[in-house]
Amino acid sequence: MGSYDSRDKKRAIKYIYKEDTTKKDSIAKAQAAYKQECEALNNIKSQLAGLKKQMESVKYEYRFALEQKIDSLSGDMKNAKEEGKRIDSELDTLKQS
Repeated sequence: MGSYDSRDKKRAIKYIYKEDTTKKDSIAKAQAAYKQECEALNNIKSQLAGLKKQMESVKYEYRFALEQKIDSLSGDMKNAKEEGKRIDSELDTLKQS
């Protein structure tokens, strides 16, 4: 009976060791997966930061181009208005003669 107890104890120890090793392996795998997910999130964050900077740059370029176009159109309107005044004055001169 003493040998049976010792065999039973060895089995119990082997089972506990195996279970402990399995838990440690599972924990290590979970930690590795967590680390990979954190790295992936950090990569995404850095990509988003880069895209945000790019967006700001494009926004300023677009704003500058829009202001240039507005200034150009404003100048064209002014020229057209002056041309209209000139034509009106020529018509008035022709009507008077």
